[in-house]
Amino acid sequence: MASHRRTVLDAEARRLPSGEKRTVLTACSWSSSTSSCSPVRSSQTRTGGTHPVARAIAWLREHFEQTMRVDELAKRIGMSRSGLHSHFRAVTGMSPLQYQKTLRLHEARRILVAEDIDTATAGFRVGYNDQSQFTREYRRLFGAPPLRDLKRLRAASDAGRTASALP
Repeated sequence: MASHRRTVLDAEARRLPSGEKRTVLTACSWSSSTSSCSPVRSSQTRTGGTHPVARAIAWLREHFEQTMRVDELAKRIGMSRSGLHSHFRAVTGMSPLQYQKTLRLHEARRILVAEDIDTATAGFRVGYNDQSQFTREYRRLFGAPPLRDLKRLRAASDAGRTASALP
């Protein structure tokens, strides 16, 4: 099976030793076998305010399960729709809607692994109202439908625990 690698940017508020608050963009990459996160460049504007794309990312991280209209997000952060699209894509490599979809699917995967719930419930909890759409997008991102992916993840986890228990 081919390895699917995705990168998602996260906006995180950090407090500096001076007490100043700064928003930092972090790039997190996932593949079927690894995950890593590393800081991107400073997301501060020259005037010291938070960069609009960082604000958009932070809003999406907080509200990923809600229906989002790009026009409303652009208005919320003080940009035009086209400006948001071009700047967002330059920073993240994807559109705001693609970013939201990726957040939803990663959260659904986390829920499926951590909790004993069915795929329809996981999809619904992260904002999908259509089970087939959820399954189709999940398969596209992770390379397998949710149940098959969950079995594979659990088998890999069990194999890792067995290997670490050996002397």
